[in-house]
Formats: sequence, structure tokens, C-alpha cells
Amino acid sequence: MNDTCGACQAALIAAKYVALAAPEQGPSVVLALCNALGLSGSPMACSDAFGPFTLGNVGTQVLANADVAGYDGQSICAHFVGACPIPPTTPLNLTGWFAKPKPDPLPEPRQPSGERLKVLHLSDFHIDPRK
Repeated sequence: MNDTCGACQAALIAAKYVALAAPEQGPSVVLALCNALGLSGSPMACSDAFGPFTLGNVGTQVLANADVAGYDGQSICAHFVGACPIPPTTPLNLTGWFAKPKPDPLPEPRQPSGERLKVLHLSDFHIDPRK
């Protein structure tokens, strides 16, 4: 039986060990994975995309922090290699996020003062259900 999903995740597991033990070798491993898994049409394209001065270091960090034997590995192999089925979205448990109930009765709304207030709003909102 040809288990491409399992083979892809096994390759990611081996690459993760290298990324953790010798991170300076990570870009070389990511480049080798790109070539071995055929992620681009030519070896030069892999080198251009995953060399040490492009996404090789980022790929090393992803491998070092990912659960490559589980959901993360299946997602990587599904979306970038096409070797796994796309995994279902993990359920999100929001219990305990908003533990305090709203006050009852609600406080009276404040009256506007008419003064202008300068506000800088920066946002990078994401949810990671694993943390």
C-alpha cells in the first residue's frame, strides 16, 4: 500500500529532529524536503524559495514548533504537498474565556464630553486553540 500521507509526515518528523538539534542545518533540510517532495518544478526553484536567505529559516522555525506527527503535519502535507487529505477544523472550546457575567443591571451610559480623543488602534488578532 502506498501511504503518501504517512511518508510525508515521516519526512517532516525527521526534519523536525534536525531543526531542533542543529537549526543551522534547517534551511538545507527544508531545501532537501522541497526537492524530495517535488514542491516545485525544478531544484533551482526550491533553492530560490527555501534557501538560507529566503524561506529556509522560516521553514526551520515552523518545523521546530509544529506537531508534525499530528494535525500540523497533516495540514502541511495536505496544503503544500497534496499528500494528505485536508484535516477537519479542530473544535474551539470558549468555556472560561468570559468567566465574569455581565453586570445586572448594566451601568448607565456615559454622556459624551465633546472633547476629541486621538486613538491608535493596532490589531493582529488570531486564535490558536492549542494554547
